[in-house]
Amino acid sequence: LTVKQENGEVIATVNVQNTGALDGDEVVQLYMSLPGSLRVRPIHALKAFKRVHIKAGETVTVTLNFKIDDLAIWCNGRKIYTVESGVYKMEVGAASDDIRLTADVEIAGEAFPGRPGFFKQEAIDADDYSGVTFLTDKRDGETYVEAKDFRSFLVYKNMDLTGCNAFECAMSAPSGDVEILLADNKTGKVLGKAGGTGTGSLTKFTSFTCDVTAEAGLTELRIVFTKQTSLKWFRFYTV
Repeated sequence: LTVKQENGEVIATVNVQNTGALDGDEVVQLYMSLPGSLRVRPIHALKAFKRVHIKAGETVTVTLNFKIDDLAIWCNGRKIYTVESGVYKMEVGAASDDIRLTADVEIAGEAFPGRPGFFKQEAIDADDYSGVTFLTDKRDGETYVEAKDFRSFLVYKNMDLTGCNAFECAMSAPSGDVEILLADNKTGKVLGKAGGTGTGSLTKFTSFTCDVTAEAGLTELRIVFTKQTSLKWFRFYTV
C-alpha cells in the first residue's frame, strides 16, 4: 500500500491478486481513522472503494483516491466543518472487518484541542447520554433535550473551561424547584449546581446561572438532572 498527497487529494495504490482458480470480482475498500483524536469519530470511515474484475492468477494495481476535505467533521462548539491535523491511519481490504494492509498518512489540517466552553453549546450536541429525548421547540425552531428523571445525564467530551468561573443555561421544568449538577465525568468532582424555581412547563425556558470551579485544560463535562427537566443550551463564561 503506497500513499501520496497531490492537488488536495489522498491517493492510495495497492496490488490485488486473484489467488483462486476462477475469474472473479473484488470490491477494494479504503478506510480512514485518526487515533488519539479528541473528537468522536467512526472506528472505520469508508472514504473510497472500487470494484475490479481480476482473472484467475492475475494481479492488478488499484488506485483509490478522495479529497482531503472529505476528512472534515463537524465541530460542535464552532458550528463549522474542519479537517483535523494529525497522522491518520489508512486501511485497505475487502471489508471493515477484513483489513489486509495499513499505512499512516500525515494530514495538515487545523489544530483543534477541545470544545471552547465559552461558546454557546446546544444541549443536543452531547457525546454521550442516558434517559433523554431530543426535541424541537415549535415556537422558535430551536432544539432541546428533555430529561426523564434523576437518572438522566448528558456528557460533553473535551470541554475547554480554562478561565471560566460561571455557567448559564436555558432550562425549564413543570413545577417545584429544578436543579442540574455539573461534574467532571472522569473524576466525579462537582463543578457547580444551577437551578431555581420551575417554569411551569417543559417548554417554557428561562435562564439559570451559577458559579463553577473549573481547572485549566480539558474537562469531560457531565450534566446530571434531578427531575424531569428540559435543557436548551448552555455556556461557560468569566465574571
